[in-house]
Amino acid sequence: MARRCTPTTRPARRGPGLFEVDALRHHRLATVKLPPRVRCVSLHSKDLQRLQSLTRAQLIDSAPVCYPETRAWAQAAFLQRPAAQAIAYTSRRDDSARCLMLFEQRLPDPPLHVVPEERLSIGPRRSEVMALVRSLRLREI
Repeated sequence: MARRCTPTTRPARRGPGLFEVDALRHHRLATVKLPPRVRCVSLHSKDLQRLQSLTRAQLIDSAPVCYPETRAWAQAAFLQRPAAQAIAYTSRRDDSARCLMLFEQRLPDPPLHVVPEERLSIGPRRSEVMALVRSLRLREI
């Protein structure tokens, strides 16, 4: 029997999560610069309409159990569009956000450059992360 891949809601959290504050020293926020032109296969909702059997719900809003099917669509795009360097799609969590999955082997070497980098353990970035942690009611350790 074929599995039906449909949108899902995430289960409610059981109690507060933990956030290890000291772990911030290992994390950075980086801005990256891509090549001037990246050729993409678009899997945005408006382009999915051309694939009559595929919907956003099946591809982007699907449950983790359906990830093998979504990986198969990415593999098909990779194989059928040899000039493509990436897949462009809409974020599952934010409809206004756009995502890219890069095909490293089809990009120049190096594929991207880190422009500025900021440590998350100090300054204003630490304050922003800690405000987010507190807004999510995570327990700081």
